[in-house]
Order: sequence, then structure tokens, then C-alpha cells
Amino acid sequence: MITVHPVDRNYGHQTWPMVEGYIRSALETEYDGVPMYSIEHIQNYVATGEWLLCVAVDENNEIKGACTIQFYNQPLHRVAFISTCGGRLVSNKDTVNQVKDIARQNGATLITAVGRPAIARLWRRYGFNQTNILLEQLL
Repeated sequence: MITVHPVDRNYGHQTWPMVEGYIRSALETEYDGVPMYSIEHIQNYVATGEWLLCVAVDENNEIKGACTIQFYNQPLHRVAFISTCGGRLVSNKDTVNQVKDIARQNGATLITAVGRPAIARLWRRYGFNQTNILLEQLL
């Protein structure tokens, strides 16, 4: 069974070498558009506590995946934005529900994510709805 744990920002530096590959892989596969941030940016956001790092561990406490969550406030919601999510066989209804619980524990009332069509199809099984289509152009 996979369990998802938030990483206290004081342990981000110690945990980073064990999760960097999962986060890097997510960056390389989740987005078709113009990158919004690099692996170095994410490491800095985690280290400063601006983003929450979560790890998915198996019953032997071995890390099998990781995700990062950015929290921000909108007029009607505190939003948990899943900025990256990577790992092998860690995305299932149970782990997604654990991430939702972590988001709630951090005050979130809405959870969002951006991903390619395959991710959208997968996460629809876990209660996510595609609400918009993101358009972009470099200026």
C-alpha cells in the first residue's frame, strides 16, 4: 500500500535528492506547453516553504513518487494547485484522496492541476473535472 506524506519544509533539503528524479520526470512529461518553471525553481520553492512537497512511500518506507503543491488564495477559495506529480504506479484513487486530505489540512477548499489529456482522463476517475482549456503564446 502506498501512503502519501507531506514533507516539513525543514526536511526539504534532505528529502530533495530522493525525489528530484520523480519531479524532473513529471516536468518532462506533464506539460506540452511553454515551461513555467524549472527543476531549480521547484527546489527553491520547496526549500523556502512556498510549495509543499509530498512523498508517496510503500510499506517499507521506500519513496515511490512525489508531488508538489502550491497553495494560493482566490476570493472564493483557498486553492491547492498540484504543480508536479511523478512516480511509478502511485496515481490511484487512494493516493489521490490522501493528497486531497493533505490539501484540506492546509486549508484548501479547491484542488486543481494541469496535465496532458492522458492525465485528465486518468484523474477524471478520481473526481476531477476538466473545467477549462489552457491557451498560451510566448510574447
